[in-house]
Amino acid sequence: MGLFHHGAENKTCPVKTLSNPEQVKYSNGMSFHEMAVIGAGAMTAFASLISFFLIMKHATHYSVPREQKHIIRIITVIPVLAIISFLAVVSESAAQYLTPPLTNFYEAWCFASLFMLLLEFLHEDNYGRQEFFSNKGTLKKYNSMNFMVFQFPIVSFLIFVATDITEAAGIYCVQSNKPFFAHIWITVASMLTTTLAVTSMLRFYNATKTELAHRKPGLKFLAFKLIVAVNFLQTTIFTFLISGNKLKPTDHYTYNDITIAIPNIITTAEMVLFSLIFLYAFRTSEYVIGKGAQIRGKEGRYMGGPLGMTALLEAMDVRDMLYSIATAPMQCCGGNRKDFVRVTGESENIALTSTEYGYR
Repeated sequence: MGLFHHGAENKTCPVKTLSNPEQVKYSNGMSFHEMAVIGAGAMTAFASLISFFLIMKHATHYSVPREQKHIIRIITVIPVLAIISFLAVVSESAAQYLTPPLTNFYEAWCFASLFMLLLEFLHEDNYGRQEFFSNKGTLKKYNSMNFMVFQFPIVSFLIFVATDITEAAGIYCVQSNKPFFAHIWITVASMLTTTLAVTSMLRFYNATKTELAHRKPGLKFLAFKLIVAVNFLQTTIFTFLISGNKLKPTDHYTYNDITIAIPNIITTAEMVLFSLIFLYAFRTSEYVIGKGAQIRGKEGRYMGGPLGMTALLEAMDVRDMLYSIATAPMQCCGGNRKDFVRVTGESENIALTSTEYGYR
């Protein structure tokens, strides 16, 4: 009968029978939804402006391109999540296609960028990282961690597509956790892929924290991990409250206000907080020429181009990330340094070609 249909009586998603009470406006003459749009819009604008300011600081102080392009990508998670959440508040009918599947996908993409930043902190190319873990006798563990992190954006994208397809087909059914609807399976898949990625990143951080202590990656890791953890927890709580029919409308809040607007307003508020945390966690001081710390590969001049446009274009060129994602399974299956050398090529020409295109 198929995974999502075990019987004719189970083919229809339960329809919400709750009717919204007659809505009473607040003393200022506005409904909750109108105030929600204004509040979410204001917080989105604030978080986006702070993030844009930090991005431009890196773009105009672009002295270590191989690191700062990842930092610019990471910072974009703030405005993107805030804007998507704001759009969900404005258009509640489109929210089911935006949050959480689209926000989770972009979050996973930036999480992979953070991992690539930590890899750059450790060594400027993958062969050097393989050498590092091989000397410690933990190469297979590193390859496994590498794969578990890079599966995150791929699986999150598949979850995003599956959510929209099953939603359109009428078999997603957020109101039910029964196994013949897609919702429960997609939720479990999302929990699993997130858990694997976060635990693998933790293992990598613990394995390299001594060697990376001078770069102080802990705050960067913590700041982004909090975004993942808070979003994961918030999504899980609201998912089960909605599917368990625990949320009821009132004369001030419609059912959509409670299940869509409020969670997304909370997200925009969280992005305001994280935009301020990112100002410190991803500050530019170490990249300022003549003032910052000595960093391997630090140029004697800024490489960001006029108004940082070169830096922004490099950050948008994601071929290096796609290459890392595509080769992670092969690297994981290789298991040892010999396999890696045989696959990637030991010749100087191949190494130079990889470096030229930014494939690390």
